[in-house]
Amino acid sequence: MKNRSNKTLIATAIGMVFTSSTAFAIDTTGHSLELKTRLVQFDVDVDKTTTTGDFRQLALGNQLEYKSPYFSDFIGIDASLFQVNKLGESSVQKNEMLPNDTADSTKVVNSWSQMGQAYMKLKHGDLVEAKIGRQLHNSLLLKSTNSRAVPDTFSGYSFSVRPTSEIKVYGSVYDSWLPRSGDKFQKFGTEVPVDSTNNKGVTKNIIDTVTIYGTQYINGPIQIDFESLNSKNYLQKYGLMGSYTFTLANKETLKLTAGISTTADDGSLFTCAAEKELDYPTGTTNCKNDGKGKFLDLEWKTGSWTIGGAIAKFNGLWIEDNFAASNVSRKGSLIQDHGSNFFPTASTSGNDMTNNGELARMVRATYDWNKYVNGLKTAVKYKLGTGATNNYQASLGSGRESEREYDIIYATPSIKGLTFRYNYLKYEAHVTGTIKAITEGGSKAFREDHRIYVDYTYRFF
Repeated sequence: MKNRSNKTLIATAIGMVFTSSTAFAIDTTGHSLELKTRLVQFDVDVDKTTTTGDFRQLALGNQLEYKSPYFSDFIGIDASLFQVNKLGESSVQKNEMLPNDTADSTKVVNSWSQMGQAYMKLKHGDLVEAKIGRQLHNSLLLKSTNSRAVPDTFSGYSFSVRPTSEIKVYGSVYDSWLPRSGDKFQKFGTEVPVDSTNNKGVTKNIIDTVTIYGTQYINGPIQIDFESLNSKNYLQKYGLMGSYTFTLANKETLKLTAGISTTADDGSLFTCAAEKELDYPTGTTNCKNDGKGKFLDLEWKTGSWTIGGAIAKFNGLWIEDNFAASNVSRKGSLIQDHGSNFFPTASTSGNDMTNNGELARMVRATYDWNKYVNGLKTAVKYKLGTGATNNYQASLGSGRESEREYDIIYATPSIKGLTFRYNYLKYEAHVTGTIKAITEGGSKAFREDHRIYVDYTYRFF
């Protein structure tokens, strides 16, 4: 019944869009209608000595996206319908792209659909812009990710003000979100477990709002960003990042970026069960957080090459997760996202590399093969974190982690809008004692990902 209703919703939405396009047949200036289709496969090995926990998942994601012009140069409406279908699945099923089945939490649903974006947009000249409703978000401490079949989106309102061409002041307040592997908007929450009998939180774990405000300054080669993120009664973050781009001879550039960020507990929702990365011993009732990280990044662009390196240092546990799904509406599908890690040394698929005492390093290189194969780019990254210690008491655990990543992207010149991507990731870690943020209590961590993406965008008008 659910799949039938989903198909009816999709058919109705598509019909409405094409009816609208007929109405706009005389003049579609300013209107936009696109279909974004993504075929994505994850093949994941989570233990190099056995096949326990290994999984494979193949899914097809669709986004039908409409954008209106600003009517009277003031108001408009944008909307995106998301739909994801399972095409293949191993015996071990993970909620990487589809949510768990309510009837059986060990399985995922076959398909889901949702109005991922639907917002009213407002503007006043070049001074003020605002969005009210379901929307993508992209700022220093929170980003909609696009590594699954469809991105995650947030429900609430956002605004930006530009008093001058160099300065932007912005803010957002959200009260729910659509996870990248979820079929409906959920309240924000902490990782406090649920009572499996009545499916209600053992303790109150719902975060009412996530509030963001910040400012950005861009003037020629200089860019400075400052942002605050508050998960109400749970976590407070601040982030500051600045960069300067030097113009060199022969069209070369050298970009220097530095940043600092803090995390701290901010109310009654920050309990010992609210964040799985806390190393506090069993029985502790008063858990706190006071983490800080700082980084320095250097990037050199010359010809077809982009070469970079970064170093980051952490004192205390810098928590990546700003919130989780509230976990009261669907059994067995705690989503321990969503966080955004703006450190260049961040791990892509492993752990955060933001542990107490950790020194993280990264080197990267990208090559554009346009001279030889039009549309082809390749990239390689290596990350290493050492000196990580238990965030409750350093003597209780120490660890080391590393990650390798290879990326091949090919945008076909013969078919506009068609892109192929293969991404390989290998993460490994070793811990003496206990560091839950790395191994959740074990001595080793391992993950090897093979990710394949086929993206196609077709624009109707």
